[in-house]
Amino acid sequence: FSESVISNSVWLDVRLDSCRFSYSVLTDSEFNSVRFIDANLQDADLRGSRFSNCNLYSADLLHARVGDAHFSECEMGRTLLQDWAP
Repeated sequence: FSESVISNSVWLDVRLDSCRFSYSVLTDSEFNSVRFIDANLQDADLRGSRFSNCNLYSADLLHARVGDAHFSECEMGRTLLQDWAP
């Protein structure tokens, strides 16, 4: 999924472990019960997206844009959030 544009999408009960979303545009999307374990979301645009009951354990969000994103009841242990931007 690297460098893809998938805006205004809905993802329900999906396993995306170790998937690459680097430089992807996922703005205004909804993720519900999605597993992103060890996923690469580096430099991804997540602005306006909603993450509910997601597992982002050890996900890489380095340099991701997360302005107006909403994270609710998500597992984010060992998640890399360094140098993110609104």
